[in-house]
This record gives sequence, structure tokens and C-alpha cells, in this order.
Amino acid sequence: MRTYDQTALAPEIRGGMRQATEAVLATAGIQLAWVSCDPGLEAASCPAPLGRHELALRLVRLAPTDTTGAVTLGYSLVNPTDRSGALATIYVDRVSRLADLSALDMPTVLGRAVAHEIGHLLLGTGGHSPAGVMRAIWSPQDLLSNRPGDWAFTPREAGQLQSALTSRRTSRQ
Repeated sequence: MRTYDQTALAPEIRGGMRQATEAVLATAGIQLAWVSCDPGLEAASCPAPLGRHELALRLVRLAPTDTTGAVTLGYSLVNPTDRSGALATIYVDRVSRLADLSALDMPTVLGRAVAHEIGHLLLGTGGHSPAGVMRAIWSPQDLLSNRPGDWAFTPREAGQLQSALTSRRTSRQ
């Protein structure tokens, strides 16, 4: 996962985000390798095009106005034809606001949002589940209740994620 942080998150927030993301992904048996592509911290691989097995995460502020009334924490660009995606964007300001409303630490909410968007990229869909981390709506009450199943992939999603990863690893670039 290449990260492009345009918000200059504090290192402790970034570390907490990564830890929370990894905890959710672990529910599907997925491990993630992080590559920082932030200004001044770029890894040598950052200028190269993404490989088929790689994903990119943008962390930005000042999200566009959402006219639906819902609070969108981020989005993923998924090609509906071949059900693939590589770029996710998270609106850090919106995540921070939701964390404040729920009295939960911001890195945890941020990491869960990142895991949700990774789910979209790997599942190859913009669709949502009725339960688990892939549900569409996250209320402050959901965050406060902190039920373990709310922040995990369903068994079906876990299987689909594993299949998607296998396909990405074995397909030619």
C-alpha cells in the first residue's frame, strides 16, 4: 500500500491508522506492506507505476460537499468492467469529525475507513454489505458500541478478498 499523505498527519496518528487498518484486514487473513510516498519521505519505488498487486492511498482534507446528506469518509476508484481498482482516497477532515462525534480516537476511525476502502478495491465493487466493516453507514453510536463484528470482513468477503489477492499476485502485469 503506497500512501500519499497530503495532510501531514502526525507520526503517531499515521502509526495508529496503520495498526487499526491491519487489525481489520487481519480478520480476512490479509497482511499489508506500507510504503510511504509522502513529500520528503518517498521510497525508491514511489515514482514507478503501480504494479498489478499494489494499491495507493491518498489522504486529503477539504472533501467536496456531499449533496446526498450522507457523510462520505472516502472513495475508491473501481473499474466496473474488470472489477479492479488501485486508488483509494480518504477525507481526513471528515474522519476526524466522526471520531470527535463518537469520542473515539481518530487513528482507529481512520484505519477502519482505510480498511473499508481497501475492501472496495480488492472486492472490485462500490457496493456495501448490511454488516461488518463494508457497511455503508457508520454512525457515532456504531463506533461507540465497538462490537468486534462491526469492524471485520464477513466470512464471505474474506474469501472473496483472498481470491482477489491470489488473482492479483498471479496475473501478468
